[in-house]
Amino acid sequence: MRPVHRLLPLFVLGCGCSSSSTHNAPPPPPPTPAPAPSAAAHHSEVHVDRRVELVAIVESLAGAEEYQQAANTPYLADVRAAFGACGKHPAIAATRALREQHEIAFDAPMVLAVHLDDHFQPRGKLADVLPGLDARWKGVDLDAYAAQLRAFAADCKFDAFFAAHAAYYAAVENRMRGALDAENPAGWFDTFFGASPGARFVVVPGLLEGPSNYGVHTALPGPTEMYQVIGLYDPDAQALPVMNEQLIEVLVHEMAHSFVNPVLGRHRDTLVPAADPLFAVVAPAMQRQAYADTATMVNESAVRAVTVLYVRDRKGKDAADLAVADEIGRSFVWTPALTDLLASYRDQRARYKDFDAFVPELVTFFAAQAKRYRDGVPFLGTTNDVAEGDLVWVTPSDPALAKYATKIHDELFGKRPLVAASAHVLADHPHVGVVAYGSPATDPVIADLVRRAGWMIDDAGIALGGKHFTGPHLALIACWPRDDDPRFGIAVYAAAHDADLVGINGLRHGGTGWMVARRNADGSFEKVAAGNFPRDTGGGWELPK
Repeated sequence: MRPVHRLLPLFVLGCGCSSSSTHNAPPPPPPTPAPAPSAAAHHSEVHVDRRVELVAIVESLAGAEEYQQAANTPYLADVRAAFGACGKHPAIAATRALREQHEIAFDAPMVLAVHLDDHFQPRGKLADVLPGLDARWKGVDLDAYAAQLRAFAADCKFDAFFAAHAAYYAAVENRMRGALDAENPAGWFDTFFGASPGARFVVVPGLLEGPSNYGVHTALPGPTEMYQVIGLYDPDAQALPVMNEQLIEVLVHEMAHSFVNPVLGRHRDTLVPAADPLFAVVAPAMQRQAYADTATMVNESAVRAVTVLYVRDRKGKDAADLAVADEIGRSFVWTPALTDLLASYRDQRARYKDFDAFVPELVTFFAAQAKRYRDGVPFLGTTNDVAEGDLVWVTPSDPALAKYATKIHDELFGKRPLVAASAHVLADHPHVGVVAYGSPATDPVIADLVRRAGWMIDDAGIALGGKHFTGPHLALIACWPRDDDPRFGIAVYAAAHDADLVGINGLRHGGTGWMVARRNADGSFEKVAAGNFPRDTGGGWELPK
């Protein structure tokens, strides 16, 4: 699963059908006809899936956060109008209970969806199938829950809603299908993993999934069905998907899950112990991304490395370097090494019968990474992330700015230490994040960081590597790792003159590595530019070009 945009709370330092039945739903309307196959090597199977739509609607009504992020389209308005009165249906209460008692969230509902047929009947004995694919379903009365879904579909007239939107579904499918036929990612996967005889690849536009995307597969007799549910997170004016490079990369990521997860799941008993110490080090960063355990981290690691390798092969080194930087920023700092390891698998396929035979190399890899990062991974976040753990707040010598910084501290982080700027702050407060206000002249923490990072803050302006900003009243909000303990970051609110920082927390800024702002005559602030600091392949911080 890969959320495209982080949906975590921003660290902004300043002032974001009423009855039920158990009868079966009537037969569904005929599926929307697909256009004739194109001349592409692999014609992409793309369709809006009635099972996925039903489950997503139920999850949304149940209040599942990850199903509340849909783009504001006419379709979303229609969903709310058609099903808003069904919020008290027993299926909604059952869905909430599954979330609370079994952590059925994110991709788990989609795992169930693809094991139902178009009448929402189980395709086989679910209790024997789903827990093996996803342990969250263990102990759930799956047949009873499927009956609740069928009752919801019948009581809330889902079939009529689905049929009424056939034209919109077809337009979404056609837009996505054309781009995928041109890209042909399935061909690359056949080359890397080996052809999957009879396997069925289905791309499902997720019209209510927003920025979340899920790669799920079936475990049923016969060929495996691999589904990539791709959220409609940034539609155009016609509420159709914009098929850019980013969305293609997301699709490749989810396709990789369909290949990687089953293999690594068969070797969980050896992979998880090897990677457990590594997960212990990065657990907070992983859990903020909804990767709750070691097995999920291992799957995500392999999938992300496969995706980078795809980008390297298809788009070139520069695009791959950007993809690597993104993964490092998400605390998957071992991605470059794992990508190279997977490239060796591809280049030496004759040595391995299949990907299962390569798994011992992955076990060795994760054990080595656990040793490499046993003391922690370097700080890789944004100014938001500096305050995720323990923290010390540093006020400058300037009285007016010190009063303002103290006020912000008391409002937001009153229980964290508040200290006056001095040359001894870092030594006196090791192994914590730092937030510091002031200029190089009034705060030694900032003076040291400006020197060490190679920034420039003076009357002429602000410079960060190749980024130069000139003019009066400029301010910099930025972060950088501590020199004495790179696992923790320092966030600074800095300017050539302290008076240009009073009120700066009214500017929304927390999700970036740096932001340059200008203070207006009325005391308000406007953003001039913002970005993130590049990192090298080992996670080291660099200045922008």
